[in-house]
Amino acid sequence: MLSRHFLVNCLTVFLLLLSGIMPPAYAQTNINFQEAQGTGINADTLQIKNMRVDLTIPDPANPAISKNVSSYYNITFRFDPVTLHFVPILESMSANCASFLVRVLNSQTATPLLTAHVLINGEDKIVDTNGFVQFDNVTSGQQIVTVSAEGFENSYQEITVQCGTNPQVDASLHPITASTPTTGGEEPVIDTPEPSVPTEEPTPPIIEPPPIVVDVPQLIRIQLDWGETPRDLDAHLTGPEPGLAASYGNDQDRFHLYFANKETSIAKLDTGEFSNTKPEVITIFPAVGAHQLRAGSYRFVVHHFAGAGSITTADAQVRLWIGNQAEQLFTPTIEGANILANASTDVWIVFELLVKEDGTVTVIPIQHYDTGFNPSSVRSAGG
Repeated sequence: MLSRHFLVNCLTVFLLLLSGIMPPAYAQTNINFQEAQGTGINADTLQIKNMRVDLTIPDPANPAISKNVSSYYNITFRFDPVTLHFVPILESMSANCASFLVRVLNSQTATPLLTAHVLINGEDKIVDTNGFVQFDNVTSGQQIVTVSAEGFENSYQEITVQCGTNPQVDASLHPITASTPTTGGEEPVIDTPEPSVPTEEPTPPIIEPPPIVVDVPQLIRIQLDWGETPRDLDAHLTGPEPGLAASYGNDQDRFHLYFANKETSIAKLDTGEFSNTKPEVITIFPAVGAHQLRAGSYRFVVHHFAGAGSITTADAQVRLWIGNQAEQLFTPTIEGANILANASTDVWIVFELLVKEDGTVTVIPIQHYDTGFNPSSVRSAGG
């Protein structure tokens, strides 16, 4: 059983390590669990979210005066069968601590591709004159690196970054070339018969319509951001995962991506380990070995996890990018204010994405609101 005394001791040690302040500097430390919620991640791992830590510390401007501050934390614990305690996983306290370097080259000339854009976790940068770009303060773990340049094929790489390391990622982009049919050898000799005198009007030539260019995106990004009240909204995505067994967090054959399950075979949630981390970014990408997005329906939902107010008072914004198409922006409607309660159970079903077998994507706005959901049950919101 997870004891309150054990959590208080662990969290106090964590806060001291994070702040760099020695224990005598604190006159009082209180841990508040009123808004905390535990979610099982797997058989022996638990995440407790929204633990409030109230500290009394000296005012930096006037050390003679004490100052009260509050912070919210998410802590991941591993169950120790020997001591029967939940042991905090220190790595879960490290957010946005990794760095790495990306170099982009032209695959044909092996020279720096100066027009290239590199995108990771919603941050877009252009390479320097040597083809390099540096990313800092990246969340440790797996990341999707997207590299693009006009006139070149996009590149997608999945990498693993860790705190304290600075690896280099090399990306070579291939130029897009239009294949033109050619003939070799001598011109063939064609026996042309003598022209005959037409007896009727000639048939006009048939003009073929131009080919239809279908946009088949290789990447979809969804970004959730919000204001100060409520303090904690969460992004949720459900989608097709054939063969997936039903469990506490997901339905059969459908994954449920959220803070307790941040990665699937075709999608990834990027967010810090602490509450209030903004924005939350979801990336949908092809499965390993596939050349386009997995066909099926995807549903994006926003959950009001904690804090006063409702989703309609949160100044919430959802941005959607499908391939190279223009950004689509979604905000709560006025009708939602008449439906949502002032409680941390609200959901905003924003839209559905229908990916067809040919890889094309259709956006179906929903803009529906409901109440009475916990993080796991959000997967059933909207039907």
